[in-house]
Amino acid sequence: MNANAIDLDNMLKFYDAIFQNSQTGMFVSRWDGKLIHCNDSFYKIFGFDSKEDIMNSSTWSCYENAEERNRYLNILELKGEVKNYILSAVDQKGDKILYELNSNLIHHNDEKYIAGNVVELTHLENSKSKEAYQQKIYQDLFENSLEIIQSFDAQGRLLFCNKTWHEKLEYSAAEIPGLNLFDIIADTYKEHCVAMFMDVIAGKSFSNVEVEFVAKSGKRIMLEGNIVPLFVNGTLQATHGFFRDITDKKMAVDKALEQEKLLSAIFDTLPICLYVKSPGGVYLHANRYMENTLGRNLVGAKDEHIFETEVCAVLKSTDSTALESPGNVVTFDIVLENNEIVKNYICGKKSFQNEDKNLNQIFGFAIDITETFQANRKYNDDITEKNKELRKINSELDRFVYSVSHDLRSPLLSVKGLVNLILGFDVLDSDIVNCLKLIELSVDRLDATILDILTYSRNSRTELKVESVNIREVVENTYNDLNLLNSFDIDFIVYIQDCESIFTDKLRIQSVIRNLISNSIKYRREDGLRPLVKFTCIRKGDMYEFEISDNGKGIAHEYQAKVFDMFFRASTESIGTGLGLYIVNEIVHKLGGNISLLSEPGNGTSIRISLPVLTPQTN
Repeated sequence: MNANAIDLDNMLKFYDAIFQNSQTGMFVSRWDGKLIHCNDSFYKIFGFDSKEDIMNSSTWSCYENAEERNRYLNILELKGEVKNYILSAVDQKGDKILYELNSNLIHHNDEKYIAGNVVELTHLENSKSKEAYQQKIYQDLFENSLEIIQSFDAQGRLLFCNKTWHEKLEYSAAEIPGLNLFDIIADTYKEHCVAMFMDVIAGKSFSNVEVEFVAKSGKRIMLEGNIVPLFVNGTLQATHGFFRDITDKKMAVDKALEQEKLLSAIFDTLPICLYVKSPGGVYLHANRYMENTLGRNLVGAKDEHIFETEVCAVLKSTDSTALESPGNVVTFDIVLENNEIVKNYICGKKSFQNEDKNLNQIFGFAIDITETFQANRKYNDDITEKNKELRKINSELDRFVYSVSHDLRSPLLSVKGLVNLILGFDVLDSDIVNCLKLIELSVDRLDATILDILTYSRNSRTELKVESVNIREVVENTYNDLNLLNSFDIDFIVYIQDCESIFTDKLRIQSVIRNLISNSIKYRREDGLRPLVKFTCIRKGDMYEFEISDNGKGIAHEYQAKVFDMFFRASTESIGTGLGLYIVNEIVHKLGGNISLLSEPGNGTSIRISLPVLTPQTN
């Protein structure tokens, strides 16, 4: 056994528990010969009356002379172990004794120790008796070890294995003769183990080896240990392996690393600002979104290095409140101004204990609601300025205002509630992952709703801006953007004839194309047939004829007449805002065109749009 891999304290307990009554003399000493521990057999071999007597002495008395001891120590320091070493000594009664020494060099806390055993040979009648005696001693040693111990010959045949080996690998003694080393090694480790085995039979030892064994039942066991060869007169007799089961430890470490990796990825990719600060106000962590928003690396900085005086005062005050009330979430609003750009944020923070549980830290978040704020303000301004226009949609206004309020407020409340829940957890587990997914879903839904509101608002209130638009570029960029956000595997076909560049309103046609391609991808088929989305644009005289078709889920016949209605959703499974096709219809009418839909449930949907060729604007 390679003692370098074993903790000294554990070794002492191991010897005390298993070998205290052994006829073999067991000992642990310092390098200078001072004994630390030994069993009864050890002091009796050297003629001492009690363990206390030999403990007050040293291992120098176990050698016939200093030259013999120094020779043994030189070998031990060079090889790290001494096996089957025959020595002589004079015991306390003056009688010469002959004994065999086996020992290992142990490094612990920058000190050198020696652990080993001695077998008295003086009274053994012949070498056969000696061999039988040694065999019994070592058999007891290995058989009762908590480690997995095994010996293989140069062909990989199993020569010896202890009780723990049988318990872990599940093979009976009767099955051992036909078993080879590589029958129990997992496939992923075989190539590496073959190379290592060749080195071992060539005389090389290995420490802290990790390998995966496969038990008879197929159960996988992760092991860590040492492998050493045994040579007698230059001939390999066996390879010895000493392993401990680290399966549970490995699984726990892998799970912790996976959770840490996943949480770190979520922390970095959430589209809200997230950070951790020390009680002194130093930023310890900040996610990528926050650093991109502020345009700098935040770790190591303080608020006064980043924000204006008024904002710093709010942040410091809320830091103090969070630290004074660790059970509560502190919420507040801030406004950031930079080069005449104003941004509004809903913020929250809560203190928690770090890993050492002796220091509170602050976790905080900030959600950018600038577009929501601006959209609402613009919407309110337009109510006053365009009262006549709003009369046209008065019948839809109540439902619109209620839905906007609901769709904006609900995700925000969800984010706050879920963040509170996350901060209440003490241990990372699957519940945290689920909550984070819900946060992401809520934020995405809010973002989609805000974008739809802005698109509707711009379309109904802004004048047309006619310019030359590269329609192929718009289509391909839209598809690539959608694929980048949520990778999918579909066939996407673009066919354009006589309309590579068209004269129309670029922002509006981009919105139409994005909505329709997104819907075709979102509701693609999932029955094994490969999804297909096709975009066609053909110029016919003074009209552009568009068609976006797919082979997706399709729309039930009873819902097709309502798909362009505001807030209409064909089923509870719909994940959109109910504004997409309504906005597409409004934009098409704003551009002076018309739109129609053909759909067969289970076989796909085709939306056709006719738009007039518009006249470019002149300054």
